[in-house]
Amino acid sequence: MTNNDASKSMPDSVPQTIPFFFGPATLLIPFLIFAAASVYLFVFLKVFDLMALAGAGLASLVSGALLTRSPKAYWKAVLEGAASELTATVLLLLMAAGVFSAMMKAAGLAQALAVLTGGAIAGTPFLTPAVFLISAVLATATGSSISTILAASPIFLPFGAALGCDVPMLAGAILSGAIFGDNLAPVSDVAIISAMTQSDNAGRPIDLGEVVRTRFPFAMAALILTLPFYFFGSTGRAEALEVFEEADLMSLVMIIPVALLIFVAIRSKDALHAVTLATVTGLVLGLLTGILTPAQIVSVKDGAISGVITGGIANVSGIMLMCLALFGFTGVIHRTGLADAAEKFLGREAASPRSAETLLAVVTVLISAALAAVTSVAVALAGQLADKLLRDRIDPYRRAYLLAGFANSLPVILPFSAFSLITLSAASSLGDASLTPFTLMTATYYPVALFVVFTLSIVTGIGRPKAQA
Repeated sequence: MTNNDASKSMPDSVPQTIPFFFGPATLLIPFLIFAAASVYLFVFLKVFDLMALAGAGLASLVSGALLTRSPKAYWKAVLEGAASELTATVLLLLMAAGVFSAMMKAAGLAQALAVLTGGAIAGTPFLTPAVFLISAVLATATGSSISTILAASPIFLPFGAALGCDVPMLAGAILSGAIFGDNLAPVSDVAIISAMTQSDNAGRPIDLGEVVRTRFPFAMAALILTLPFYFFGSTGRAEALEVFEEADLMSLVMIIPVALLIFVAIRSKDALHAVTLATVTGLVLGLLTGILTPAQIVSVKDGAISGVITGGIANVSGIMLMCLALFGFTGVIHRTGLADAAEKFLGREAASPRSAETLLAVVTVLISAALAAVTSVAVALAGQLADKLLRDRIDPYRRAYLLAGFANSLPVILPFSAFSLITLSAASSLGDASLTPFTLMTATYYPVALFVVFTLSIVTGIGRPKAQA
């Protein structure tokens, strides 16, 4: 056999290290480009479009290819990361979750919840806590924090402002509720990605239903910690307003597919089955009760198709493409010396479970802040690194909820975060001068409560498996 023949037979069996012009640290340049693009899009241009962020992800991948001596090996590593079973699972779950979210929005659950509570508690100290809880239920039902903000803000902010309520406090309650669902909902992109990026010591992926179950006590502890702040911070007059004329209380029946989703996800340990079963149940209930019409599910007009199914997939297409690019990027990380160097560092700095968890928390918060709190992307990046480098030090389910919890904590309330800017944008038509990035930051309590709860969990060891305590 000639040397050429031997070299041709080697690449498939021996992983090829990617040589960068300035060493393995060169790989930080594409990440910095992506972080800068994220901040520029969300903060300066105020473009709240994940498809644009997916374009930034592709540009970052291309920049990496320009910094290596072996573009062929680089793109092969990208394809290995993008074509993994993990990537396929995440994309399918995001598609199914997108349809479920669009269905719940079309069914008008937010308006129905507002009708159920709004008139009875208008002008009382219970209004702001109720807005928080309704937003939390809506975000858990749809799995979409952004949709919750965009749906709840036009309903509750004008209503509360007309009653003399503290507008920043109401906006903070809406954002807090949205983050509750983003952290906990089985169909949330953050929950899906935090679960799918983690695996056990044998390399097997962990179960999404079990992830939701294990993080539930922490999510509820943060919720209980948050409620008194909204109760005692509430103001307003006693009279009620008729602002929910278009709402249909029949929409409350859509709580059934939400409960079914959570129950099946935990019971069957099959997230795809849970989401699809809940979606089919919701569509059938919607049609039988008249909440949904066939045209809302699928319709064709002038050669263009629209409806819950296609619209739901379109709504998550940006984050799907972003995950595709990001998982491709982590494929490159595995072919450089960065992982080995990080592993040596961790051997010194993360010898104990507490120090490993502290490191995970710090890295997750920093990545999330650097990406303007685009939490799904931050969790995808930090999750891949955590699974590779901390698998032997932290239980996989604990890794998953620490990732989601810290990504959804302090970075969310920063004045330049995507969530803050989206909330301010949704409230802009109100024209209330009291609502600014800084007043919103000081009135959004749930992310702070998440940070406190998970920090105490690390310090005290609460929730840590006994084998690792």
